[in-house]
Amino acid sequence: MMKQHAVAVTILLLGIFTQGTASAAAGSDPYKYFFNETWGDFKEELENARQQQKKGILIFSEMDECPFCHYMKMNVLNQPEVQAFYRDNFLIFSVDIEGDIEINNMQGKVMKQKDFAFRENRVRATPVFAFFDLQGNRIFRHTGKTSGVEEFLLMGEYVASGSYKEIKFTRYKRKNRKKYSIMRQRRFFAVSFLFHLYWLLLITSGISSPLAQEQTTESPLPEPLTLEYALSQVDINHPELKLSQAAIDAARAEQQQAESDTGVRSWVLGRLRWVEPPSFNPDRSRDDHRLAILVDKKLYDFGRSASRIQAARQNIESQQLLFEDARQQRRIEIMQRYFDVVLADLQFYQANEAMAVAFIELDRRRDRNELGQVSDVAVLQQEAEYQKIRRQRFESENQQRITRSRLAYILGRPGQLPATVIRPTNLPHLKRTLPDVEVLQAEALKNSRILRAIRTQIVAAQAEVAAARAGDNPVLYGGAEANAYSKERANYDKWRVGVQLEVPLTTGGRVDAETAKRQAEIYRLQAELSLAEEQIEQTVLELWLELDALRIQSEQMRAQVDFRELDLDRSRALYELEVKTNLGTAMVEYTGAEREMVMTDFRIALAWEKLDSLTGSAIYADSSSELPQPDVTTSKMP
Repeated sequence: MMKQHAVAVTILLLGIFTQGTASAAAGSDPYKYFFNETWGDFKEELENARQQQKKGILIFSEMDECPFCHYMKMNVLNQPEVQAFYRDNFLIFSVDIEGDIEINNMQGKVMKQKDFAFRENRVRATPVFAFFDLQGNRIFRHTGKTSGVEEFLLMGEYVASGSYKEIKFTRYKRKNRKKYSIMRQRRFFAVSFLFHLYWLLLITSGISSPLAQEQTTESPLPEPLTLEYALSQVDINHPELKLSQAAIDAARAEQQQAESDTGVRSWVLGRLRWVEPPSFNPDRSRDDHRLAILVDKKLYDFGRSASRIQAARQNIESQQLLFEDARQQRRIEIMQRYFDVVLADLQFYQANEAMAVAFIELDRRRDRNELGQVSDVAVLQQEAEYQKIRRQRFESENQQRITRSRLAYILGRPGQLPATVIRPTNLPHLKRTLPDVEVLQAEALKNSRILRAIRTQIVAAQAEVAAARAGDNPVLYGGAEANAYSKERANYDKWRVGVQLEVPLTTGGRVDAETAKRQAEIYRLQAELSLAEEQIEQTVLELWLELDALRIQSEQMRAQVDFRELDLDRSRALYELEVKTNLGTAMVEYTGAEREMVMTDFRIALAWEKLDSLTGSAIYADSSSELPQPDVTTSKMP
């Protein structure tokens, strides 16, 4: 009854939290849950905003071919926390900058949507987020996409709190960097909470974990996919782990075989025989049948069996160490494949933005060419540049599919390509301090699973040598039998118990040959150990140097992102003043800088994971609390 109750609670809570987290991840239709319905009379909507005690009105200027508009709707405006905050504080409407539908502006003047955007609000690029106060005055405008949910929420708070009256948005963002970081950590917390709640309830309800059982059919990948969930799949029945497990099973079978050599044997012997009795025997019966139960055991072989058993046990330990190493390598590969997907998505976003910028410039040159302001050469030059960027965009889109396919395979779900992947931030590896390389090399030589496995194999080989040398030692056997005969004869005993000692005199060189063979295996393993120690020491040094260089590179990338963010804000400000500026290029360069920073963070995380594998620590392998928190940024297939 208790188990049934726990199962019911599990299902109920999973249903409640799954509904919430699925909504947060997949998002809700922005046209239904973000934008308000309107008949296009913005003067009337101002009155509605005043009656509803809103802070103002937000106008989202967009067009169909705008990739930045699409990004905002698919990654930001569809998020429940964004929809809740903006619906609480503003009335929100969308305007098509190419639209011919007539609307009433804030003063009640009738005009087309494109005139409202272009003439009245000077929209030259999309998207544009224009905030109006309750008197219809534009109080703040943001051109282009935001970096994610956090920046968009900060922008809403910036306007709703009235901070726009005192400080520029760029400084407001810098002032609220700490809050920015906290918002990132809290983002998608429900996904992580649900994951841990699931396991807790399964344990308390007595249900066995599906990851602990061998499954022929794996459950579908969750949507969205997080790094935490991906790493939890390290123990699924992947071919690499199956190979390692098969080696352990074979070593255990060898141990059973070695132990069976000193085990008790018992068997039944039955004989049906008819004989011709001799003439002097008064018993003329021809039946001479026998039924016997026999038992024997090797009592002592002077170390041969004990050495073989010791060798088998050492082989099991060695294979278990190799299994753990294979498991750790799978963890690293899962991280690598997961990171590849995130980076491929960021590359696609950058290429998509660059293609849009190149097309706008191409369209501008074509218009100017018709007016005789630029030459045909300039148009064809931009056409060639656009086609080049367009090719890169399609290549990056293909790379999205390739990386997702590889991730699905390593997770044991071939063909299940995850649509949405959460970008991890606050990776614990980034906070670690790099010890001296000599300390790490000493730890690796002592604790490396590969080295420990080889050392264990050497101990096993030494035991095999001892077993081989004991091949010409005496062997003491013990035996007993119980017999039933159909007739009596002088040598037909009902019971027999005895011991037997075998002392080999010559073995024909078999023992010496076997000993030499086993000794050669020791020499081979010792050479393999020396080679592995040299390689591991060198690898630790290279990883140490890589991490040291990546530390500097990380500082550079963060400075670069700060610069690109400030440059983007400057381009927006110049754009608002209708000063010539390349706002689109600034957006592309910011996205590129962000990708380079993320790539650096991922390289640091992977380098630490490889270093932990070599030193035998792997401190994150079994500690879900140390796993990175998911980021607000979601990676999606287009």
